[in-house]
Amino acid sequence: MVLNKKEKVLMDTIVKSKLNKRGQVMLSPLQILQSIPYNIDFRADELEGVATQLVYDNYFTLEQASRKGELMYIITLKEKGLSYLREKRVARRNLIVKLAIGALVAALSFFVKWILGLFFN
Repeated sequence: MVLNKKEKVLMDTIVKSKLNKRGQVMLSPLQILQSIPYNIDFRADELEGVATQLVYDNYFTLEQASRKGELMYIITLKEKGLSYLREKRVARRNLIVKLAIGALVAALSFFVKWILGLFFN
């Protein structure tokens, strides 16, 4: 899972939208842009390019439709897209475990140094 910041934000937006049981959702570009946080520099002209990159990376299929004259994207998640949230949770869990192990090793080394200091002073 090597996605850049904009691709991650777009995938988060798609996965958090109301997907049906087959992993499909119908969103307008405006709906997608409104659900992206304001602190991310994501412009409307970049949306289609980022979505196309995710299509090339096999996360979902993207079809364009028109509903009442408005452009709509029909997004169908593929296997890689469906496992995106799980991979994100696993990566977060692995990071927490690594940080906890680092903290434990630091605490253990401090106590070993302290105990050795008591013996040799």
